[in-house]
Amino acid sequence: MCEKDIHQMPPKYCRDRSGTYPFQVFKLITCSMCYYYIFPSTPVFQQTADFKLSVANRNYSEAPDIENSTIMSRLCEAIGDVDKCKRWQACCLVAVDCCYRQEENENSSRTEVLSCPPTWDGFSCWQRSPANQRVSTKCPHYVHKFITHDSNAYKDCTANGTWWKNPTTNMEWTNYSTCIQIKKHRVIVFASVATNLISAMLLIPACFIFLYFRLLRMQHRIRLHVCLTVSFIFTAIFQILWTILVHHDQFLNAPEDTLLHKNTVGCRILYFMSSYFRSTNYFCMFVEGLYLCRLLSATFKIPKRLIGYYILCWGFPLVPNLIYAIVRGTLYNESRCWMNNTDGYEWILYTPNLLCLVGNVLFLIYILVVLFNQLQAHPNEPHDYRRTLKAIFIMIPLLGLQLLFIIYKPHTYFHELLSVIIVNSQGGLVAIMLCFFNSEVHNQIRSACKRLKSPVCQVERNYFTSTQLTLINNRPPSLRNGNTIELLNNKKLERCTKEITYIPIHKQKDQTCNDNCKNSSMFNT
Repeated sequence: MCEKDIHQMPPKYCRDRSGTYPFQVFKLITCSMCYYYIFPSTPVFQQTADFKLSVANRNYSEAPDIENSTIMSRLCEAIGDVDKCKRWQACCLVAVDCCYRQEENENSSRTEVLSCPPTWDGFSCWQRSPANQRVSTKCPHYVHKFITHDSNAYKDCTANGTWWKNPTTNMEWTNYSTCIQIKKHRVIVFASVATNLISAMLLIPACFIFLYFRLLRMQHRIRLHVCLTVSFIFTAIFQILWTILVHHDQFLNAPEDTLLHKNTVGCRILYFMSSYFRSTNYFCMFVEGLYLCRLLSATFKIPKRLIGYYILCWGFPLVPNLIYAIVRGTLYNESRCWMNNTDGYEWILYTPNLLCLVGNVLFLIYILVVLFNQLQAHPNEPHDYRRTLKAIFIMIPLLGLQLLFIIYKPHTYFHELLSVIIVNSQGGLVAIMLCFFNSEVHNQIRSACKRLKSPVCQVERNYFTSTQLTLINNRPPSLRNGNTIELLNNKKLERCTKEITYIPIHKQKDQTCNDNCKNSSMFNT
């Protein structure tokens, strides 16, 4: 539409689906409703009785007159998003153009044939149409991110010359379902659920392995790995629930029947838990980087306790999430399960997470400097190069650095799909790197399998000792009475000794033996 078309002699009256209004009133009503229809989840404005838009949490209101650039600039400044402002203004301009076209068509095509009147439905303009017909128009480009511009929206003109109304709302209704690319939405939902489910299926056994083997769970770094895996497990669970119960529910049910519209306490609790465990991911990753750097900077000063790390993992994320919940519950306790943007208060959650990522970038730089210094000290050992590359490959998902590639959001289908895959698959990658590709875990599992196969001996290990032997079967009476171990069958002893293939690399602070072999010179060193 050309600029001069707006400033020509305006029509007297214009019609939208709620009634017929004077041109100036029509402009304000349609422009304000354009915003609410296009961005139902971001109510920056509140509509007043005099057709003005009151800016939330500010002391001024403006009439959204699309012909007044000063007013529209102030309203766009309140929105704070250039793309949203352009889409909103495009809708307002199309509504004004529709009003002009209504008058032109009425003057040029007056007929006695029963027909439905020209109207504006909130998104698109519809011309006078014969009764008992279905008419179509191109899908608007400014409505939804899954809108396809190659499809058409449909509207039914009934036999009595009125536009078909939705029985539930008793309002004229247009079918825009053909404009929405449901297949793309389903792909994103499937990708989200699938990646979270796969991650959970990898994380749960990894966490079990870390906790089952005593030699593993006694190590500080393994305990921090457990914190990270548990955080990812709960994140995956709540993300699956949110995707199925809330996000996908919008496309399955009528708006008034969705969980977002009902705004139940359970829905808001689900949002809080999802947000909290997502924050624990960032803090646990930060703790992993902090612990690695501390070990490298003070090799012989291993932390005696991890209580500070635990508080950082689970306590610190609770603070911004509780503050955000209080703000939403008191100032912005509106509908849609707290999904609406609230004048930048989302940065209460975003800022700590971003700071954790920035900290991990600094940790990675420090770790790489240390590793490359070691390479320069031993340039002729290719094994060190392989270890360095392996360390870098592990640290990227461990520290969450791949998330830096999706911070910028261009609002495209490809970027959204890529973001879903990268974010939700991180837990599975961490489980694979830290557990299933870990040689120390392999040794523990291998030793456990050998113990199950051997009825003669049982291998016991702890953090402070090397391998111990406990003779449990077929002991001769002489051994039970306290005689020396030399009376033990030599073949069985040889078999038992060969079963021991793994010796911890930890420095031995204490070496003990079971009661069955205390008197044996074999263990007295």
